[in-house]
Amino acid sequence: MKLLISVFILLPFLVNGQIVTATWGVSDTTVFVDRTTDVGVVHGYFEIFNYAERDLEMRWICQKAEDWPSDWDLVFTDPENYYPIVEHNDSADFLLTYPPGWANKLIYGMDHKGIAGTSSARFKVFPLDFPNDTIWLTYYFRMTDFIGAGIDDVVDLNTPAIHWNKSSLLLMLNNVPSGASLEVYSLTGQIILEQTNLSEQESIPFNTCVNGNISLAVIKDENGNVVLTRKLF
Repeated sequence: MKLLISVFILLPFLVNGQIVTATWGVSDTTVFVDRTTDVGVVHGYFEIFNYAERDLEMRWICQKAEDWPSDWDLVFTDPENYYPIVEHNDSADFLLTYPPGWANKLIYGMDHKGIAGTSSARFKVFPLDFPNDTIWLTYYFRMTDFIGAGIDDVVDLNTPAIHWNKSSLLLMLNNVPSGASLEVYSLTGQIILEQTNLSEQESIPFNTCVNGNISLAVIKDENGNVVLTRKLF
């Protein structure tokens, strides 16, 4: 007689638009920030949820990418404390109450100080009593130099646009500048699609977004300046 033993590995999974574990969850795990350096501090937040039916002592640990610009300051706020500067491997504990209160958010901020660059930071977040219920939050930042419009510049109202047609699995591009290029990035920051010398209107086969995968499409002009970005999902 053979004894069959089933082993289940509990990983974060998607439920009703949330990424959840057995004890807690979060509204999303990845954010792409693609802005120009004329804006101030960029910021946003993820909402967090408690499914343990008791207060949870939580911990976060920051991991910055090796190419993180030295002039950039990473800011973080958990439900209990504000941290104006977060360095690589910094960590802190906070209480996720049950039920969660109005402050059940993890808020990020990045002060680029007008310096262009591309980098990322990840936060490992988990309950101290349930370390296997770990969720990684990833923040991708891409800041490009701002080129202001002069008084004699002509503004083109036919702005570029990207439409993701899920039924036909096509990326539809309209009003693209002559000689522009398209780059599509995966969640890990890798280029998964690249097209150059685009026409004003293009239809490009693309199926990587199927089954819930998320990508970021970027159109650049012939000089390499970012013209338009769009999150695809």
